Amino acid sequence: MRSLFSKRTVRIAAFAVALPAIVATSASRTFGYHANTCDEAAALGLLPPPPNDNKVTLCHFTGSDGNPFVINQPSLSAADNHAGHHGDCVRFFNGTIMCGL
Repeated sequence: MRSLFSKRTVRIAAFAVALPAIVATSASRTFGYHANTCDEAAALGLLPPPPNDNKVTLCHFTGSDGNPFVINQPSLSAADNHAGHHGDCVRFFNGTIMCGL
């Protein structure tokens, strides 16, 4: 009695079943990336727009291995105090992002 499916058909079907798992694994490595600096956070789009024109989104570089930066939204005047801190990034209401002020 002859087989209903050829060996080639079975191999292609097995590959088709395994392919989504392979793609999901590689995608999770790419999308699971975590920024280690404020520059990287800004490049990845992790700095949300500030809620109004009197505030900014500030990425403050902490230098800690476990928590390398914190993102908060202080007033514009409070953010001026961070000017000159190494590694900080500020996103203004108009969308402009400046790092290393």
